[in-house]
Amino acid sequence: MISIVVPLILASFAATQPAPKCCTVDQWEGFESEVAGVVPQGQQAVVIDAGMAVHYDGTNQKIAAEGPVTTGGQTVNVNLIQDYSKKLQYVIINSNNCTKSPLGNFKKACVPGDATLMGNYYFGGKAQNLPITAYQMIVQNLQVQVGVTSIGCYPVEEIIVGQTGGVDVSEVFNFVNITDGVKDPSVFTPPAICDTAPFTQNVQLPPGSKMFRGRGFLTL
Repeated sequence: MISIVVPLILASFAATQPAPKCCTVDQWEGFESEVAGVVPQGQQAVVIDAGMAVHYDGTNQKIAAEGPVTTGGQTVNVNLIQDYSKKLQYVIINSNNCTKSPLGNFKKACVPGDATLMGNYYFGGKAQNLPITAYQMIVQNLQVQVGVTSIGCYPVEEIIVGQTGGVDVSEVFNFVNITDGVKDPSVFTPPAICDTAPFTQNVQLPPGSKMFRGRGFLTL
């Protein structure tokens, strides 16, 4: 494991920066899959495979994700809750280990205004298809390519390549089964085990997972 400072989508916008290309709806949830290769400096490469249910509430500034993360053949169940209204993040591993850490300011799920338009394509066939718009950007010195639906700006796929904190990363994410709204707001409520959980600046987590890096389309 390596120490990853956790803060799912994008960059903050100063007044002088251009308006976002597009933003998602204020509340949505779906499923995110990840396959990644991570090479910590001076260490062997690590392969990460993850599948997470993701819940996004821009209205109340909360994000949650839960699911299995497999790193180097070892699988743990991760539950991540980010409550920006309280500036607190909770990470629960295997339902019995909770840690708390500070959060910065909430960043709305948007494609930044300085992203470069790469083009348009579609999923499916000519008769029935889903139009996608692709963008490219640099986030924290990493090259990020993201595909969102041309109507609605729903995330579809994301590719991240580069080096951060001495770690070489190559990550591919896919988003499916996205629906508007959050069916069960209790997903943002930390379990009782977190009431007495230790507070730390850095959280020890399996390396690579999108939920633990905050450098692409989503802030998770």
